[in-house]
Amino acid sequence: MTKQRHAILDVLHKHPGHYTAEEIFEMTKEILPAISRATVYNNLASLVEERALFKIVGGGASAIYDTTSLPHAHTICAECGHIEDLFLLGLDDEIRAHLGDALVDYDLTVRVVCPACRN
Repeated sequence: MTKQRHAILDVLHKHPGHYTAEEIFEMTKEILPAISRATVYNNLASLVEERALFKIVGGGASAIYDTTSLPHAHTICAECGHIEDLFLLGLDDEIRAHLGDALVDYDLTVRVVCPACRN
């Protein structure tokens, strides 16, 4: 594992959540100042391909990377774009009941108006 990849993974493990590639780049740059934007973006693409990181599309102009590896859905605020994890107990079982072992992964996004935007 390269030191760049190690630094990216270290940042993501120490700061679990939802981040844009640019945010991950900025956090990693604090640990490894010489890292390039292209290196971060390429490593993120590889991590998504390896299913070590999940990419959420549709929350705004930029894709969001999710560090949570447990199966879950997301809520995205339709007004401010804030993302929250949504754990729906039994959803995996329900999907498998319809599809069998064909299920590899799923991406469920529920659009909401978050509490901050409602106030």
